[in-house]
Amino acid sequence: MPHRAISIDVSCGSRERQRFTAPFNYDRIVYDMIAEQLAGSVVPDRLYVIGAGMLGRELVSTGPGKMFRSTVVVTRNPKNLRKRLGSRSKIGVDMMRPGEIGCKPEPHSAVVIATADVNAEYQAVLQDALLRLAPRIVIDLSSIPVLQEAAVARLNYVTMYDQKFLQRIAENNKYLMSKLPQLQSDIQTRLLAGGIP
Repeated sequence: MPHRAISIDVSCGSRERQRFTAPFNYDRIVYDMIAEQLAGSVVPDRLYVIGAGMLGRELVSTGPGKMFRSTVVVTRNPKNLRKRLGSRSKIGVDMMRPGEIGCKPEPHSAVVIATADVNAEYQAVLQDALLRLAPRIVIDLSSIPVLQEAAVARLNYVTMYDQKFLQRIAENNKYLMSKLPQLQSDIQTRLLAGGIP
């Protein structure tokens, strides 16, 4: 086996042994931020997850949705999502098209935007729908923030680039930095034992 492949195997093993993983993943960060916003309010209404990709499906199946009365996956193609979910289609969520959001304000709901597939037309539809919905918080996990500045001023809108989010990433990094010397030592010891300088 080439040295590079051995090094990767050793590093992955060391990472597991030293538990070199961030204490918070995106699901946990989203859950904590929503919980902070809803603390002390009436019973949470609905969680809207915009996007039916891997990240959206992961959010639906983990923590955040459990604190809400119901969960809605917002997708432009509900039929396709049901097909992709297959036997998991009975996961206890409703499906909705983007234009159907916001029939009335839901001030005790939360929205997570978990899609990167947003063109100008879709952006306008989402923005109008979210302004009508007026949820307690909108958390945007898109690499390019979806909402425009005019809409942001009227919503509690948090992106991955805002201080609220970056603070949690900084906490992750601080934790990982404290464990880095142990990880490096473990990797070096294992490589030397395998005859790799």
